[in-house]
Amino acid sequence: MKEKRWIRRFGVKSKTDIFVGLLIWVIGPVMLFIAFGQAIHQPTNGFDITFLTYPVGIVATVICAISSFYAVIGLFLKEKHFERGTFYGKYSIIIPARNEEKVIADILNDLLRQTYKDFEILVICHNCDDNTYHIAQEIAATDTRIKPLEFRGQSGKSVALNYGVEHAIGEIIVVFDADNSIPKDFLEKISPYFPTYDAIQTKIETKNPNFNLLTKLQDIEFLVFSDIYQKTRQNFGLNALLGGTGEVVKKEVLEKIGGYDEWAFSEDFALCTKLIANKYKIGWCTDTYVLDEKTPWWSDFYKQRARWTKGHFQLIGKYFLEYWNRPADLHYLLAPVIVLAPSLTMLLWVAFFLQLPLTAHFIPFGIWFTPWLLWHLTIALRVIQKKGLQAFLLVPLLFFYYFHWLAVVGYLWRIKAWPKTPHGDYKEVIP
Repeated sequence: MKEKRWIRRFGVKSKTDIFVGLLIWVIGPVMLFIAFGQAIHQPTNGFDITFLTYPVGIVATVICAISSFYAVIGLFLKEKHFERGTFYGKYSIIIPARNEEKVIADILNDLLRQTYKDFEILVICHNCDDNTYHIAQEIAATDTRIKPLEFRGQSGKSVALNYGVEHAIGEIIVVFDADNSIPKDFLEKISPYFPTYDAIQTKIETKNPNFNLLTKLQDIEFLVFSDIYQKTRQNFGLNALLGGTGEVVKKEVLEKIGGYDEWAFSEDFALCTKLIANKYKIGWCTDTYVLDEKTPWWSDFYKQRARWTKGHFQLIGKYFLEYWNRPADLHYLLAPVIVLAPSLTMLLWVAFFLQLPLTAHFIPFGIWFTPWLLWHLTIALRVIQKKGLQAFLLVPLLFFYYFHWLAVVGYLWRIKAWPKTPHGDYKEVIP
C-alpha cells in the first residue's frame, strides 16, 4: 500500500492496520444486530444449553453491576492525598528495555533530574538487537547511578524485571517502561506512602493523546478506568490495581512472594493478585503520575490487547480460588467473563442461523441492560468532566471502540510469546 500520511490520523500505516481496524469497528454493529436478531427469534426445539448461557450471563451481569456501582458512586467522590511518614532510603528503578533506542534516553534524563537523589537505575537491555544498550552506556558515563545490564535469554517483561530485582540494592523497587516520562518530583511524591503501604500505583496518563484517533480513545479509556476504579477503591479503603508502569513495591515483599510470574502475559495483574492473595496492602497514589505512550497503530494495539486478555485468562486458571477468599478485592479477576458472554452469544446466533438443533435461554433483558446503561452513562459524564464537551463527541466512537475486547478473542491462540510493542512514533508529526 502506498503510504498516505493523512490516513495515519486514524491509526493506519499498513494494510494490516486497515484489516484489523475494520475488524474492531465492525464487531460492535454486528453485536447489536445479533442481539436484535435473537430478541425477535430464538429456536425452541433442540438441545437446551441454558446450563451454559445462564451461568455466564449471571457472572457477566454481576461484574457489570459492580463496575456500575463503582462508576456511579465515584461521581461523588474526590481523590485522597496521603501525607503520613516519609521514606528516606534508596530506590532501585528498573526499566525493562527491548529495542528501545528511540525512547530510552528520554526516561533516563527525566530520572537524572529527580529532586530525590538516592536511587539507582537498572536498565535491563534484554535481547536487544539495536543501540539501546550503547545509548544507556553513554548516558551512564555521565552518572554512575545508571547501570545498564545486558541480558540474553528468555523473552518477556517479567523475566527482565526479575533479573533487575536480583541485581537491585535499593529497599524499594520502582518500575517504568522505557517509553515513559515522569515529573522531576516523582520519587519525592511517592516517598510519603512508605512504609505504610507494601506497594503503590501512581496515576498513568497518556504521553501522546493527540497523535491520532486511536491514541485519543486510549487516553479517554485510561482516564475513565482510573476515575471509576482506582479513585473509588481508594475511598473505600480497598487495594489499588497495578498498571505495569509507575508501580512501586518493597523489595522484601517481592522476594517473599517469589517475584514476578514469568509465565504470565499480564505480569502487573499477576503481581497485583499475588500481593492481595498474600494480604499485602496496595495504595493508590494521586500525587504524581507517569506519562505512558499509547500505541498509535491498530495492528500493534490488537496484539497488545490480545496479550492482556490472554494474560487475564491465565490468571483465572491460576488464582481462581483466591476470588472466593477475597471477593471485595479480586472480583475483577472474573472480568473476562464479560468478553465470554457476548462471544458465546455470537456463536449461538451462528448456530441458530444454520438451524442447528440447539436452543438456549438468556438473562432477562432488563436485568443486564440496567447496569450496562448506567456504566455507559457514567462514562459519558466523566468524559465531559475531565475533557470537556469537545471530547464528548468521541463518546459514540468510544462505545464501539470497547468492542475490541471481543475482536481480540480470536487471536488469543496465536499469543505464544511476549509480543513487543514498538515505541517512539509519538515523536513523528502528522501533517
